[in-house]
Amino acid sequence: MITDRIAYIALAAAILGVTGAQLLIKARFNALDLNSEMGRGFAGFFLLLLRDWPLWLAAFLMIGGAVLWYVSMIRLPLHFILPCAALISPLASIGAYFLLGEALSGQKVAAIAVIAVGVAWLGAIQA
Repeated sequence: MITDRIAYIALAAAILGVTGAQLLIKARFNALDLNSEMGRGFAGFFLLLLRDWPLWLAAFLMIGGAVLWYVSMIRLPLHFILPCAALISPLASIGAYFLLGEALSGQKVAAIAVIAVGVAWLGAIQA
């Protein structure tokens, strides 16, 4: 039986899993220099992706995140879990800043704060 605690843990793991998958995919695309690989044809590009085990790990993180998302849906109301999905983009932006060295402007930080406040507010409202 899925308890509320397990559902909340599954939701958090789903969000972190999908965010981690996005960061790993971006890091691997950068490392593999896919811009130059695209010029060599689709077949070579596709085979390169299939041979890269970190991309397979990212795929499993994405699939695992989806499964955990549906596990959380068993117990938690949609009005709570759907706004939580909005946290994936800001978390990915923050992760990209710290792990991939991408820029994070003041406007993006303000937007992330607005999203976080909105998610907290919507999560606190009981329908």
